[in-house]
Amino acid sequence: MKLNSDAPGFFFVWILLFSLLGLFITAVVLAWVYSGFSPRNTASIEYLGNIEFRQPIEGQIKTKKEIHNYRFQGKKGDIIDLNLTTDTDIRFGTTVIINNPKQLFTIIKDPLESANNGDVSFVSKRVKLNKDGTYTVSIEYDFNRHSNYYDFDFFFQFWDRDKQSWISDYPKYIIEIDKDIS
Repeated sequence: MKLNSDAPGFFFVWILLFSLLGLFITAVVLAWVYSGFSPRNTASIEYLGNIEFRQPIEGQIKTKKEIHNYRFQGKKGDIIDLNLTTDTDIRFGTTVIINNPKQLFTIIKDPLESANNGDVSFVSKRVKLNKDGTYTVSIEYDFNRHSNYYDFDFFFQFWDRDKQSWISDYPKYIIEIDKDIS
């Protein structure tokens, strides 16, 4: 049996099939990007060195998902406060945690205190260390957690009138660990 290309609707069927194929391919690509499998949705993990008690360290978020790790030495029974100050732009997308197995520490109060004055946001956690050792404090930032705006770079770009160009003003944070001596 031979198909008659002069039949009404013959080309319509081919157009419909290729349109459906195009929609399917588009759906697969969008699902891949938005579902978290895309490389652009993978967190950038950085180990930024040691942090000493009562020595604040400044950091800056430059990608849409980042984890900044700092290490410190702790002793069994130490009670510490993790203090994180951030720009208000990222207060909902940023968390501070001890990135060690749960049996090594006990969270006493989370948050110990929290505040926002319009320019900066502050959060503090109180933790008791259960063992001697090296601990890792992680500042985790996920742009999607605080904004439904898709493009991270445009979200933090501003027009500089003096230079007549766009500038990137990525958010900053300050992490400090205090040891409770009382």
